[in-house]
Amino acid sequence: MQERMDDSAAADAAQSAKHMAYKTVGPSYAGKLHSRRTSAEKKLKSKAVSMARQKQKKDIQRSYHFRSGRIPAAARNMRSEMEKKATKKIREKSEEKTKKILMFVVRHPFLAISFAAMMSFVILTAATASQGMLLFSGGGMALSGSGFTAEDTEIRAAEETYRLMEQELKDDLEERKEQYLEEGYDGVPVTEVQIILEPDIRHDAYDLTALLTVLHGSFKNDEVQETLEEIFDLQYEQQMEVTYSTREVMTEDGVKEEQMAKITIIVTNHGIVYVADQIGLSEEQEKMFEMLRTTGGNQEDLFTNSD
Repeated sequence: MQERMDDSAAADAAQSAKHMAYKTVGPSYAGKLHSRRTSAEKKLKSKAVSMARQKQKKDIQRSYHFRSGRIPAAARNMRSEMEKKATKKIREKSEEKTKKILMFVVRHPFLAISFAAMMSFVILTAATASQGMLLFSGGGMALSGSGFTAEDTEIRAAEETYRLMEQELKDDLEERKEQYLEEGYDGVPVTEVQIILEPDIRHDAYDLTALLTVLHGSFKNDEVQETLEEIFDLQYEQQMEVTYSTREVMTEDGVKEEQMAKITIIVTNHGIVYVADQIGLSEEQEKMFEMLRTTGGNQEDLFTNSD
């Protein structure tokens, strides 16, 4: 009985010692397991990061090659082989066609010569026609440059406007003459009014139209009214000379001296050519003006009643 109790106590003591050993060793072992697990996870994570970086690096390199036109060696070799094959194929086809043409010429020399002559004729005809078109075009430009470009109705309207301005000048001179004779001048009786025209009041209608064409091209009468007035003022220059004298007059108070005046009005017509010189035409405009005057604008019957 006593032995059984001793055995039971020994067993309990052994169990208790085992339990204490587990409590002492157990946490340290668990820590080691946790440390190993953490180290493995870090290695896996580091490996994953490394693989991702390598992939990103390759993607960047591929993108750089694509943007910069650089091609990897394998791709360059492949493209080079394809280009060589394509070049060889084109060369073979070209040689084959050349041989066929030569065979045709050998077998049919007359047809080949006829075809060559026909092609030469076509080329020569096309070149001649092209040159003819250029000459015709140039002649047309020269012809238009020597002719009036405005409508006949507008040209005649501008000419009529200018004639009316000249007629107004004539009427104004006559009115002034009568006024001076009736009313005197500056409080002095006028005994004589002389009008001198150097030369007559007139103009060349073709010269006027030539100048308007040079200045305005295809003009309209309404658009050149101011220009007509400027031309008129330059063409006609007026001067007036007053000569005073005295004469004896019998009055109720006896003989008395009276002052008298004589008026001379000089109108100088410089002409349209003078006006063209005064307004300062360019060299090209001067040549065009002379050409239009020489050709009459290619319209000889434009002014049937022209002076």
